[in-house]
Order: sequence, then C-alpha cells, then structure tokens
Amino acid sequence: MDDPILLEPAFFLISGATECFRCGTSFEAVAIAASLIEGGSAEDCLLSFVTDLPAEVLAYIQQRFPNYSLKRSDTAELSYYANSCPGCGVIAGDFPLRRPGHVFWPMNTAAAMLLNVEQIPVEHPISVAAETDCGSFIALILREGHRIDTPAREARE
Repeated sequence: MDDPILLEPAFFLISGATECFRCGTSFEAVAIAASLIEGGSAEDCLLSFVTDLPAEVLAYIQQRFPNYSLKRSDTAELSYYANSCPGCGVIAGDFPLRRPGHVFWPMNTAAAMLLNVEQIPVEHPISVAAETDCGSFIALILREGHRIDTPAREARE
C-alpha cells in the first residue's frame, strides 16, 4: 500500500444495490468517492482497498451501513474496509464490485441513476490509506446519482 493520501472536501458516500455471490442475498454496498486528491489526480476517484480511515468517517459509514468493516481478503492477501453480505457474512470485495458493468462502474446514465450519492459531513481534509480508481465513470456517478441529504446538511438548513 502506498503512503496515505490527503483528501480535500468534498468526499462522497456512494451506495447501490448488489447481490451476494454466495447466498444471493440482496443488500446495499458502499464506496467512498473523492472529487479532489491533493498532490494526485485531478480526476474524480473511487477509493479501493482502504486500510485506514479517520474514526469520524468510519463511524458515519458504519452507522448507516454496519456491514462495512475491516475484513480479511484471502484473494487480495490484505485486510481492508469492505462490504460484507448481511445474510452469510462473506466479504463482497472491492474488485468484483468495481468491474465494468457492476454496481460501482456504471456503463450508462441509467445505471448511474440507480446509485445514491451523499456528501460525507466532514468539512476538513482527511488522510486515508487506500488505492484509487479514477475515470469518467466516477464523474458519471457524481453527476447522475440520486442525491441524498446528509443529517448534518439537514440540521444546517
């Protein structure tokens, strides 16, 4: 894993429906997107193989998606924050969820519109240990995904 990267606000929680490859249970999987990475790519990016997150970000995600936690992937030979099936507990690894045509790599506007996008209510830079997947599909998600107001936003309005 590379050195930690600094994310500048805004960063987003992306969620979408998927199905467990083992037991067939349908559930919402989540991912984190960043629109700006200091010292790195100016593209929109999705974080993958996240091994370290600030406690406030992790708490926000797990409050809404308790099946997102630190898991060991034998395939990746790495422990990282990943989704898991609420039915059987198997890890829903980053690689299968981020392949073209799957939940976090929509191939068209209609698929991107099925995803939920909400800004993570943290207004300062954060440091994470992760890899990044960048490309136009992330911009498509951020542009066309269904926007959800965060509790912090609702409280300010």
